[in-house]
Amino acid sequence: MFVEFLSDASIRTQGWTANYTSTSTIDIDEVLLKNNLKIFPNPTYGVFTIFLDIETFVTFEILDILGKQVLKTNKIIKEDNNIEASELSNGIYMIKFSIRNSSFIERLIIN
Repeated sequence: MFVEFLSDASIRTQGWTANYTSTSTIDIDEVLLKNNLKIFPNPTYGVFTIFLDIETFVTFEILDILGKQVLKTNKIIKEDNNIEASELSNGIYMIKFSIRNSSFIERLIIN
């Protein structure tokens, strides 16, 4: 976001103007997925559930903190999807969800 405040000496008594320019966009699929997906429990001991409340094709993969894939891409379906990741070491991971041409990342903590 970029906000610029301008003041012109000839019209300063009138106040000021602000111009706003946004360069970020929000993908509708990303918002749809974020609003209809839950991960629990988080933190986890390795077994967790991804709940999806929409009927669409979604894939996910688990990445370590450096972005290396540690659990291959899997499909999830509507409702509960039980995930077994107890072979992963304790730490912070990222779950990358993909829907059509969009993706977003949620944090996962394994204790």
